[in-house]
Amino acid sequence: MSALRVTLASLLVGLALAAETFWGRCPTAPAKNDFDMEKFEGIWYLQETFDSGEKCATWNITKGTEPNTWKVIEEKESGAINAVGLTHSDFNSGTITMKNPSKPSQLRIFWPISAIAGDGALTIYSTDYDTYAGVFECQNVGFFHRQNGIVLSRKPILEVEHRQNARIQTPRIKVEYYQRVMQGNCRYKYNNGTNITGTGDWNIPVRGQDGVYYVDEPGKQ
Repeated sequence: MSALRVTLASLLVGLALAAETFWGRCPTAPAKNDFDMEKFEGIWYLQETFDSGEKCATWNITKGTEPNTWKVIEEKESGAINAVGLTHSDFNSGTITMKNPSKPSQLRIFWPISAIAGDGALTIYSTDYDTYAGVFECQNVGFFHRQNGIVLSRKPILEVEHRQNARIQTPRIKVEYYQRVMQGNCRYKYNNGTNITGTGDWNIPVRGQDGVYYVDEPGKQ
């Protein structure tokens, strides 16, 4: 990785982590009771975030080498990092830490791309572990904070009902911030990049509103 490319990517940090920026400290997000982080591990497809123009974004969460830590790798086919010829995972291999095991859904997350500002809060407020999840990420930066609401799915497609249920419901965070992540016509790394399927033995093509998916139930969108 050349020094020039690293420098260019660093200059684009603000753009890559835009989300929504506000004056003051991070708002408090509701936390899920009886959260089980081990059930939360694995592949998640991003369905909605506060950033616009996201495409083919995924999280892969695996157990870390230290107690109460997890590694999260974000892959996507969009953003400023990709524009300068780097893979997104060069910078977005983050670390999730459970600081207080008595509050397992109130986590901390550290992304190398935002190392200057330190880690941020990662709150899981809704999930059934097998279908969808709603998480809220927030980082204090001086007199400001940046926040990102993320709707996750175990498959590339998530029904509208689940997407709506996974959006955070709190006065200081507006539902209008959520933007759809395009998950059509993707070559997911977790399937060796050979076709546009997701994970698993899916082989039934279905055309959705933003492209072709491969799912295990015909016509289910």
